[in-house]
Amino acid sequence: MQVTTPDEGVSAGEWNSSGVQRRVQAKLRAMSGGAGGADEEGTSANTSGGGGDRGVKGEPYQPNGVNDAEAAAVSKRAGDEAFIKGNHAAAVTAYDASLLADDTNAKVWANRAAAKHKLTQYRAAVDDAKTAREVDSTYVKAWYREGCALTEMGDYESAALAFFEGMQIDGDSKDLKAGFDAAIARGRAAHLDGAKK
Repeated sequence: MQVTTPDEGVSAGEWNSSGVQRRVQAKLRAMSGGAGGADEEGTSANTSGGGGDRGVKGEPYQPNGVNDAEAAAVSKRAGDEAFIKGNHAAAVTAYDASLLADDTNAKVWANRAAAKHKLTQYRAAVDDAKTAREVDSTYVKAWYREGCALTEMGDYESAALAFFEGMQIDGDSKDLKAGFDAAIARGRAAHLDGAKK
């Protein structure tokens, strides 16, 4: 069942989830000024997806809202399937498309953070995780994703804080507790290693 009309110059046969994702990716590249790839730090040039405007750095995320709930759900499923198959770049592309259609879903932001983490785009993963928790402050996976990315960046104190704040929401989360303990242990080891030099 087709629920949207093909863009001008696109045949109905090309107007499927893959075709739409390709067009969205091209539009995102054009909006970000070209390549839309990773910068030298390994972070995505487009960290905000198709969502709202964060405005001045540090201000709360302002979502645009739901434009097409069905398209968002289809793209989210495509992203989830790509992630499970280990195709993390395709997962990010699908999540981008989902966020263009609905930037109010904390799960999609957190899932895109996980995919970016797998691509070692840690700064972008942190940004997506923070947006996820701004969209839904009770969604503990957002806190977990943020803590994991910060740990990989070597910011153990901030990672431990993210895990700790998540545990204030869900004190029974074994993942948050394990992440907290790992961040503390790695931070302690890094401090001791630095002290020896």
